[in-house]
Amino acid sequence: MKSYIDLLGDIVTNSEIIQNRTGINANMVIGRHFSHDMKTGFPLLTTKKVNLHTIAVELEGFIKGITDKRWYQSRKCYIWDEWCSPTIIQSKYNLGHMEQLQLLTDQQRKSPSMSPKMQPLLDSINRLDVEMITPDMVRKAIQLYESDLGPVYGYQWRHYGKQYYVNESNGMYTYDAFDGVDQLARLVDTMKSNPYDRRMVVTALNPLEIRNNTLALPPCHWAFEVHSNGIEFDLLWHQRSVDVFLGLPYNIASYALLMKLLEKETGLIARQLHGFLGNVHIYDNHMNQVNTQRQREPFELPKLILPDNVNIFDWEATQWKLDNYQHHGFLKGEVAV
Repeated sequence: MKSYIDLLGDIVTNSEIIQNRTGINANMVIGRHFSHDMKTGFPLLTTKKVNLHTIAVELEGFIKGITDKRWYQSRKCYIWDEWCSPTIIQSKYNLGHMEQLQLLTDQQRKSPSMSPKMQPLLDSINRLDVEMITPDMVRKAIQLYESDLGPVYGYQWRHYGKQYYVNESNGMYTYDAFDGVDQLARLVDTMKSNPYDRRMVVTALNPLEIRNNTLALPPCHWAFEVHSNGIEFDLLWHQRSVDVFLGLPYNIASYALLMKLLEKETGLIARQLHGFLGNVHIYDNHMNQVNTQRQREPFELPKLILPDNVNIFDWEATQWKLDNYQHHGFLKGEVAV
């Protein structure tokens, strides 16, 4: 996608270096616009391999309102591994960091995490001398182990305004009495009944949850909206913080997949995908990969095929095919937590 490669070049040329909470400097620009014509193909990057399975599992979880990362992990999706609800840490680990580590080690022994990263990280920490173990190391290990994410994206999409309570049953977190506002269902109904409506907005941003510090991660892509001429529709998403190398390719493909599901559900034709991006950055430890990617010649975009009778609310992440996905090799990058 030329628009994505152009954005990489824009950041390399025009960014300023900014310190941030992750401890890894970011090369930052502010206020950028991404757009893609869905009729030209499905916007999955070809200048590096991108795993659509992982993206599809996450989107299915959002559509279903899932807030337990073990659901994702059981489907081989590990992108939420490094985060958990701060509420869990505050209530369960109100201890010194060495006592936290002991509790965590005992829990991992009795009930191992589903993340393949967990045991190697814990082993590496436990091999260190005591004076070398820091609270930050232990915090990251706890976040990797605990699985409740709090009322993140999907919960807000499907149950906005509902007080978040969780119970653990059969090894998975579930939440009580489904009410609140089902924004996604309202969007689908409006697209079908009144496609000219200018109020088709879904938000994942709940200021109360941010104030109360209940979220594993405050929403980066915090809202999306749909606009239609009665035949075609455009989808616009808004994103406050954009990790351009690791995160943005997933965001683009995820909202494009959502568009194709909405197309199947409503009969309206997916036209333009737009991203309105706030703090747009490339981390220092991704710059070599970005330079490699900019030198690669893009391939033609693939075509996404969904079942004809798919229902967006029953759709599963295995129900898709990609036709003619040609790509360059995978480029690894560490996530900044």
